[in-house]
Amino acid sequence: MKPKRQLKFFKNKKGQYYLFTAVILIVYAMLILRPNVGLDNPNNKLEKMKQNFEIETVTVINNALISGENVTKELDLFTDEFVDYARLSNVDLELFYLIVIDEDKTAINKMDNYVEFVQINQTLEPAGSMNVNNDSIENFFAVNIEDDNEGTFRYLFNITNEPNQLKYVMRVKRGNNIQIIKNEI
Repeated sequence: MKPKRQLKFFKNKKGQYYLFTAVILIVYAMLILRPNVGLDNPNNKLEKMKQNFEIETVTVINNALISGENVTKELDLFTDEFVDYARLSNVDLELFYLIVIDEDKTAINKMDNYVEFVQINQTLEPAGSMNVNNDSIENFFAVNIEDDNEGTFRYLFNITNEPNQLKYVMRVKRGNNIQIIKNEI
C-alpha cells in the first residue's frame, strides 16, 4: 500500500506544490553557486604576456651573463620561443627590442613590419637584427614602426648608463584591434 500512498502524494496539489518549490529552489541555488566563467579580458591577457616576458627575459639575461653565453643570442632564441608560444595560445604577438649589454647595442625585430631608426636613417626588416653601435644613439633612440591599419608610430627610448638594459615594444593584434606596450627594463 505504501507505493500507492507515495503516488497519491505526487498527484495531489500539496505534493505538486512542494515538488515545484523544491525544483525552483534547486535551480536558484545552482545559478547562485555556479562558477563565474567569462571571456578572458584582452587587456588582462596582454598584461600577463608583458609580465611573463619581463620576468622570463630578466632570467634569460642573468643566466646568460652568469654562464658566459652570448646574451643577445640567448635572448633571441628565447623571444622566438616566446612569440611561438603566444601564437599557439591564439595571441598574435609581435616584438621589437633593443638590448644594451655594456657598450654593445643590438636591435631585434620580431614584428611583421619594418622598423626605422630615426637618428641613423636605417631600416630593420621583419625578423631581422642589427648592431646599432652608433654615436648618434648615445642617450636615446627613436624608432618608427609601421602599422598596416593606422600608419606609422614613433617610439622614444632612453639609454642610461646602466650596463644591461632592454627596451621593447610589444604589439598584440586582434583583427583590426591592436594593443601596444612600450617598456624599458
